[in-house]
Amino acid sequence: MTRLREFRERIRRELPRDLTRGARVRRDREEGTATVDLGRAREADRIRLAEDIRHGRQLEHAVIEARTRGGWRTVTEVDTVGASRVLLLAAPVTARRWRLRVTRSRRTVRMAEFGLYRSDLHRSQV
Repeated sequence: MTRLREFRERIRRELPRDLTRGARVRRDREEGTATVDLGRAREADRIRLAEDIRHGRQLEHAVIEARTRGGWRTVTEVDTVGASRVLLLAAPVTARRWRLRVTRSRRTVRMAEFGLYRSDLHRSQV
C-alpha cells in the first residue's frame, strides 16, 4: 500500500495539471496533425500521448513541435505510443502553440490524448 501511495504522489508531481484543458485543438487526419493553442505561452516539460488502442497501435513515428519566434521547432520525437506514454523534455519549452505531426503510421492514427504538463519535480530540482 505504501508503494502505491508513493507512485500516486510521484504521478501527481510529474503530471500535476494538463495545460491543454480548455485549449483549442485542431485535428487534420489527412495531414496527420493535431495542433493545440493554449491561448498564451506556457512552459511545459512533459508530454503525455495516448492512442485509441481500440483500433490497434498505428503510430510508428511522430514529431512534437512548438511554435516559437522562429517558427515550428521540433522538441521531441517518438516511435511508438500505445495506450499511454509520457515524454520528458530535456529542458522546459515555452510556447503557445504545440503540434503533433505523424510522420509514419500503419493506418490512420487515432490519438486519445495529447497533453502538456509542467512538472513540480523539475521546479524543486532547480
